[in-house]
Amino acid sequence: MYYLSTQLAAFGKSVRAAIDATAELGDADTADLFTGISRDLDKHLWFLEAHLQDKA
Repeated sequence: MYYLSTQLAAFGKSVRAAIDATAELGDADTADLFTGISRDLDKHLWFLEAHLQDKA
């Protein structure tokens, strides 16, 4: 599960980079979609990391 956590964090980092890139291009709609994806990823990552902490 640790591997899943690190991969989810890496994907979140990529999505945040996509938010910046689309915002720089002036594509606010796509940036907003990526922002929603980022929020969901962060929530799921938080749940996963909390679960992993409970197991430690």
